[in-house]
Amino acid sequence: MNLNSITTKITLIFLFTFTLLIAVFVFYLNFENKQKYNQVISYHESVNNYLMANKMPPQGVIKELETRNFKAVDNVQEVLRNGNILIQKRPYESILFNNKFYFHVLTPRFRILFEDLTLYEDDYSAYYLFSIFFIFLTIIYIWLIRSLRPLSQLKAHISQFAKGELNINCESDKKDEIAEVANEFNNAVKEIDLLLKSRQLFLRTVMHELKTPIAKGRIVS
Repeated sequence: MNLNSITTKITLIFLFTFTLLIAVFVFYLNFENKQKYNQVISYHESVNNYLMANKMPPQGVIKELETRNFKAVDNVQEVLRNGNILIQKRPYESILFNNKFYFHVLTPRFRILFEDLTLYEDDYSAYYLFSIFFIFLTIIYIWLIRSLRPLSQLKAHISQFAKGELNINCESDKKDEIAEVANEFNNAVKEIDLLLKSRQLFLRTVMHELKTPIAKGRIVS
């Protein structure tokens, strides 16, 4: 990798930009997840406060939580072993397992695990913004790299010119600076070719004029 190359510099800049964009996106997703978890924890805490205030028996707790969109679960040990505890307060726990939230009631008399069926809203705007920025940066990167391609062609034409090849054409119909340089070089090659042809014609004419009196002198002699 040639670090002095313009293409390499542009690539490194865009790699840094892409990395920064992904880092910001991941940070924002973590922030959104924390906001969602806080919403779940706040709701579970309000439910727990209601249950504590009313001191309900197990059947009353089950009936009350079913009206609040909770459902008692059977795979209790699997959730408790593999779940991620969001908050743990006596007498309840909020647990995350397989992208589902659980409310674990813990009292000296009974323990019941409920699945929270409440649909907590997910904000997908971050995904849309990330996709738009990612596609936008990708298009700009491809556009810039393709804009630099004529430099390679111009380099090849200059190499041919350095070897004495004058029958080259690097004229460009674009409007950028590279096209301007290519067109100026193309005009210079044409001018040099015209000067060389004029010089050759002049030398031929002079040689012809010199040869004519010499030939006449030979005939007279």
